[in-house]
Amino acid sequence: MVNPREDDGTRTDMRRSLLEAALALIDEAEGCRGVTLRAIAARAGCAHTNVYNYFPSLERLFWESLLEAQRRGMEFIGQRVAQAVPGSPEVFRALVSARIEFALTHPGWYRLMWLEPLGDVPPELVPRLRRPREEVSTKMIGPLLGTEVRQDEARRITDILHSYVHGEICKLITQRDLADREPSDPRRIEENALMLLRLLGAEIARTTAVGKP
Repeated sequence: MVNPREDDGTRTDMRRSLLEAALALIDEAEGCRGVTLRAIAARAGCAHTNVYNYFPSLERLFWESLLEAQRRGMEFIGQRVAQAVPGSPEVFRALVSARIEFALTHPGWYRLMWLEPLGDVPPELVPRLRRPREEVSTKMIGPLLGTEVRQDEARRITDILHSYVHGEICKLITQRDLADREPSDPRRIEENALMLLRLLGAEIARTTAVGKP
């Protein structure tokens, strides 16, 4: 329910305050556990019942917070990648390194983005949730694979690389690496991810060459 006495600017400001409050509390708690509607409203300086004027539920507020955390993560990664030589392996190193650093700096946000048991994704948010994958695939990884690699192949490789790096980040932030070897560390993850990128790129090139007349 919208408060008719609010103008658009005031409404936008309060939505922003609630999102900032939710993100701050999730960051402090390193996850959503214990982050309540009342706590968010108190941090934002409004009554908890007033939150429903801006978000239909706590879960929707979490989804919107997830999108904002995702946006900030991509901004952080983009700044690091922009410092690397375009088209060089350093682009990929910067991508992986920045992703790890962001996750370790904000483990609560990372858990919100990938590990928290939220309900079904609101359909209208799906395009925004997919945007980072497309950006990474088309602007960062695709150019490293060569001009003959199709976009669907670049997306597939992006997904495989994401799965590996995500798994390593989860072990870092949960400290549950039980393997009988050296523990995960950012530099080793970068090296392994780069090796995987090269192997996948070589396999794509091989299968493409085999398919040519």
